Amino acid sequence: MNTRVAILVSLGFLAIGLSAKAQCPADFQNLGQVAATVAPGRYQQVQVTRELSLPDGIQIDESYHQKSIQAASDGGASDMSAAQIPAGFHLVPGGQVGGWWSISNPELKQIPAIGKEAGHWMFRIELYANSGGRSPALVESAQARSVWVQICAKTRH
Repeated sequence: MNTRVAILVSLGFLAIGLSAKAQCPADFQNLGQVAATVAPGRYQQVQVTRELSLPDGIQIDESYHQKSIQAASDGGASDMSAAQIPAGFHLVPGGQVGGWWSISNPELKQIPAIGKEAGHWMFRIELYANSGGRSPALVESAQARSVWVQICAKTRH
């Protein structure tokens, strides 16, 4: 009986963890996800800047400010704080277990109109992931390490 209870409790926590992965808070618009993946093997890394165009006509509620963020995994490094996230945005970062990851330098940029092409807003962020020099078992798994960020916006209605 105790084994069954332990299994049910474990499955419950797993379900909660999976449902919480990379989801925007209630009342936020999910703008999408940006990601980067490291090639398999020891000491592999990727450092890139990813961009996401905002939908035309979106009205960001700039009164919202994210209070906290885990901008790096254990073993990763980032000096990013929640105060650096543009007003009205909420970031949900994550990475694959077994490698190090971090995010930094989030910014909102206005791209000017060029000729007949209308101007628009772009969210930009730097991503870093590293396979590390960890155990040979991780290298043999040939599993790529990655980092991702779900970008959410608090909109005005």
